[in-house]
Parts: sequence; structure tokens; C-alpha cells
Amino acid sequence: AQMAAGAHAAGALAAQGIHERLAAEAVPCCVIGVPKSIENDISLVDKTFGFETAIAESQRPLEAAKVLASSYPGHGISIVKLTGTRSGSLAMQVRAARSFIEASGHWSSLPSI
Repeated sequence: AQMAAGAHAAGALAAQGIHERLAAEAVPCCVIGVPKSIENDISLVDKTFGFETAIAESQRPLEAAKVLASSYPGHGISIVKLTGTRSGSLAMQVRAARSFIEASGHWSSLPSI
């Protein structure tokens, strides 16, 4: 495919803003929308940028919370809040990706309110 002559902008919201400003000045431009959401919650998109990194990086605070809670036998509680906007998709995926659930430990997921 051949790109149109003129300015080119790739991205999501920023690219739309660039397109609107150039269009207002009658500058021919081409915009390519690249969806980004670390929650991987965009319809019709198999995988978004940063999703796998977000899953991997979220394991560190979960492991630290596990160690902290286990240092108080029988009484330890740790709460980890993961980033997210609306769907809770990242928190659900992190919980699903968690490779261990100890027989003596209790893990729970709570939706943000």
C-alpha cells in the first residue's frame, strides 16, 4: 500500500489531535490509530501494547505482599492495588497468571469501587 503525500501521524488520541489541527489548516495528512491499553480491554483487538509487561511487572508487588503477609503467621494480610481504569481486566489477568496459590494461603480479588 502506498502512503498519501503530506504529514503522517501514528498513535491514538495524540494522533487524532494532530490530524484535527492539520485538517483545520487544510494540510493533507494520514492518521493511523494504534490502540494502547495495558489492560488489554479494547474490543476486536487481540493484544494491546504493554499488556504482557504489565502482567510481568505486577508479579513483583504480589510476591512482596505474599512475603510480608507470611512474616506474620496466622495474622498477615497484604493488600495490593493494581492500576486500571474501568474493567478490572488487568487485575483478573494477573490473578489468572499467578503461578502459585498456597494451600495455607488465602488469595482474594476485590473489584475497585
